[in-house]
Amino acid sequence: MFDSDRDLPPIPDFTAAVWAAVRSLPSGAATTYGRIAEALGDRVAAKAVAVVLQRPHDATDCGCFRVVRAGGALGRYAHGSPDEQMRRLIEDGVPTENTCVSHLTEVRRSDILSPLREWQSRTGEQPWSGPTVTEMPRFIGGVDVSYTKAGQPVAAAVVYDRRTGETIAEATASGEAALPYISGYLTFRELPSMAAAWAAVAKESRQRPSIVLVDGSGRLHPRGNGIACSFAAVTGCATIGITKAHLHGDVATSDGGRSPILVDGRVKGFQLTSPGVSARLDVSPGQGIDPTLAAAVVSHSMRGHRLPEPIFVADRLSRAVAQTL
Repeated sequence: MFDSDRDLPPIPDFTAAVWAAVRSLPSGAATTYGRIAEALGDRVAAKAVAVVLQRPHDATDCGCFRVVRAGGALGRYAHGSPDEQMRRLIEDGVPTENTCVSHLTEVRRSDILSPLREWQSRTGEQPWSGPTVTEMPRFIGGVDVSYTKAGQPVAAAVVYDRRTGETIAEATASGEAALPYISGYLTFRELPSMAAAWAAVAKESRQRPSIVLVDGSGRLHPRGNGIACSFAAVTGCATIGITKAHLHGDVATSDGGRSPILVDGRVKGFQLTSPGVSARLDVSPGQGIDPTLAAAVVSHSMRGHRLPEPIFVADRLSRAVAQTL
């Protein structure tokens, strides 16, 4: 169940906001993907802006030719070659020089992303009032998300019995991805579907897991509040975040395949390496568990796959369902 005090904020329509910014440009003006992203609240979204503008769309007076790369260099134009884009820029009266736009315009600020960061900061600072895990659990949850060909997220949630190695409950849920992939904002792209899948599996399962493994970062997040933390906030479950790529923190010297990851000199998680396997996993608490026990839980949940078994099963289930939609 969602906690009304910690529910996700309204997820903005990123695509609509990008097009509104483009259409706000007057004739004779051009801007960059980065400046649009900055106007929407975070320059890190520049690549997502480019993805929106490069999708097939109606070219009639859309103004997308007025958006270029940083420094004025031409980007990929959805409706033709760079020469065609330059021709339209010149006809529009945009100042150009040596196949580049020589004067760039600021974009009207709408800042749709700041409220999302503020929510992350606010929930990350709130004290944890849910259950705390202090010993190796028997029943472990797992959640993961896959995508259909159309980009629709499909989340799967499972309950795993560590002693028997069996999955005793599973459920899936699908939704809409209002946000494209933007580094640092995965929570707002995937959490609604994850939480819905978890609510469904919680009704089905006779056993309540002590901990939930989440495919995504926990405290090892640039803002210290990754999707595993947010999942805990809206479901009340203790969580562990797991990523296949190193996103944040300094990795210290390995100790038997378990390397501490430090943030500001403090251990926030561990990087795990399985014997004979080159793949690494970054493991960090979301809520309700300390970093050392979190790493031990993940290590004891490995069953010969790259991911711990609860997430491996959830991943396969979400992929199977996504392929049918």
